[in-house]
Amino acid sequence: MAIIADPSLLINSFLVKVGLPEKNFDDNDAMALTVDNTLIGIHKNDEQRLLLISSVIARIPLDGEAALYTTLLVNNFATTVLGAGSVGLDPRSEMLVYANAISLVGLDQEAFEKFLERSVNIIEDWHGLVRKVNPPTPSGAAAASNEGDVSIISV
Repeated sequence: MAIIADPSLLINSFLVKVGLPEKNFDDNDAMALTVDNTLIGIHKNDEQRLLLISSVIARIPLDGEAALYTTLLVNNFATTVLGAGSVGLDPRSEMLVYANAISLVGLDQEAFEKFLERSVNIIEDWHGLVRKVNPPTPSGAAAASNEGDVSIISV
C-alpha cells in the first residue's frame, strides 16, 4: 500500500527549515503563506489525496484587450503542457488565478519543496508577464485586498 504524505508535516518542516513559524490548516483545509514575497494559498483534499497551490496573479478586466488574452492563453498552454500548473480567469472577481496540484501519494519532503519552489517561481513569472503586457498590475496580495475577491478552488 502506498504511503500518503501528511501535508501539515511537509509544510511545517519547510517553514521551520526557512525560519518561519508553523501553520495549521483552517476549517476549510486551507492556509495562506507568503513565500519570497508571493502570497499563495494551499488547500488539501484528503479525499483525492491532493495538495493544491493557488495564487491570485492580477485583476484582468473581462472587456480587456484581445492581445492580452492571446498572450495569457499562449503562456498558459506552455505551462500546462510542461505540467507546471495553469491559470484561469474567475469571471466574478475578474482575477487571474494560478493553480497547480500534487498528489500526496508517496510525496516526500524533497519532492514537496521542489514543487513549492517551482510553483512560486512560476507565480512570480506570471506576475512579471502580466506587468509586461498590461502595466501596472497589482501584486497577488494587493489584488486580493477586497473581501470576497479570493476564490478557494476545490479539487
